Amino acid sequence: PLSEFYAVESFWVPNVVSESDFRISFTTLKVHGTTAVTLCLKNWAIGIPPGKYYGFNKSANRILGILGPKAFPIHHHFDDEKVHGQGVGTSKTIADVCSAIPYELGIIDGLTTVHRASLAQKAKMVVKHSNLMLASYDMVAVDSVATRVMGFDPNKILHIYLSEKKGLGTMDSNKIDVIGPSIKDVEMQCNPEPSQKGIMIT
Repeated sequence: PLSEFYAVESFWVPNVVSESDFRISFTTLKVHGTTAVTLCLKNWAIGIPPGKYYGFNKSANRILGILGPKAFPIHHHFDDEKVHGQGVGTSKTIADVCSAIPYELGIIDGLTTVHRASLAQKAKMVVKHSNLMLASYDMVAVDSVATRVMGFDPNKILHIYLSEKKGLGTMDSNKIDVIGPSIKDVEMQCNPEPSQKGIMIT
């Protein structure tokens, strides 16, 4: 159960996750159709709720869980409300799951970055060799830095914004110590879905 929530009042979670001493969200650097980016926060929120109850979404094959299609907006498309092309229900659910069962360390494998070749409607996904690794004990900071590296404004990524509002970490670049190359040294221009072009910094 969640005492304070945006969209999910309670949800099932495996004992192996809830009883762990140290949890790690390990993911890739990638754009996403529903949430603009898929980094540590989204990876965790999709990864730990059991498919038995909430369903699976693997390679575009959606399999219902026993609680039905509306139990969890992450796995099923009924996000009618959009902000900058992002599903509001899904974004709220990500923030709720991450606040209920947080992880201690977020790691992003940015050796490659997956994004769209252009802002055209049917642009294919391309893989860019970016040669990066990002990690932080702050759940929001690592996604925020990764988002800026990709050329996006984290304040316009709804699930990152909502997670900060829940107190899960900071997006404030003045409060984030970047060790190693600066964001400016490694930033690139990635392309999101055409409907999400408002998230782009330039």
